[in-house]
Amino acid sequence: MTVFRREEEDMHPTFEEVMGSQLDERYASYLFHEVSVGTRGSRADFAAAHVDPDRAWKRLVRYGNTEGVPDEYRAAYSWAKSGSPITKDELVSRLARRDNPEEAVDWLIEQNYLLEDSDGWLHFHLPNNILETVETFELKISDWKSGIMQAKKYRASLGDFSHVVMDAKCVHRAEDNLDEFKSDNIGLLALSRDSLEVIYDPRHQPNQYHNEGARNDLSERAFKKFTDEHQEDPSERWSDRDIEDWENPLEAMQVASRIDRLRR
Repeated sequence: MTVFRREEEDMHPTFEEVMGSQLDERYASYLFHEVSVGTRGSRADFAAAHVDPDRAWKRLVRYGNTEGVPDEYRAAYSWAKSGSPITKDELVSRLARRDNPEEAVDWLIEQNYLLEDSDGWLHFHLPNNILETVETFELKISDWKSGIMQAKKYRASLGDFSHVVMDAKCVHRAEDNLDEFKSDNIGLLALSRDSLEVIYDPRHQPNQYHNEGARNDLSERAFKKFTDEHQEDPSERWSDRDIEDWENPLEAMQVASRIDRLRR
């Protein structure tokens, strides 16, 4: 007898509710469903993006982008990223079948996702990646072996931690093989209807070989969530002394200039 009958229709919504309530207690942590890991269309069941609030606020002040990339501009964003460097006319042409292609390209330029050089070429530029850590979660009712295989793949391309989440009535099968989870440094969680129990908590292993595109896309989605939740004036967030202490002098000068304009 299992707690859940089906993974996607039954187990996924329960995990989203239970895990989401735990993340709500943490500042600037967000849960996303069906997250691309950037390899042949593979998607992690869930990913938790833990945002560095300082980086998010600095980006907000420096670039003034409070939206992230809206859904209607994501096609333009993807073409700009894959085609860079590219001319504005060529990018608009590639988006001809989309609604308002010129408006989408102009928005990317205004928000500093595209920087134009002296010869008229547009270069894709992603403002500060705001992710501190990423956790991926692969949900399985009973098949812990395939769960480990997928979790390892997702950690290699996207996450800093990776977990297998199992039906609480079946998790004993994985517990009997806990050494495999430990040797691969994959977390193991047991999900019931109203709780999530940690069986094995993996060590933090920062991965320097992530799929940059997948990581950046998740950062953009998290940034939009962050700015939706924090609406106060970013110019009030930083004192002049804070800015002077930033490691990058050029960035500090740009931010100081922007804050000065916001305060006028």
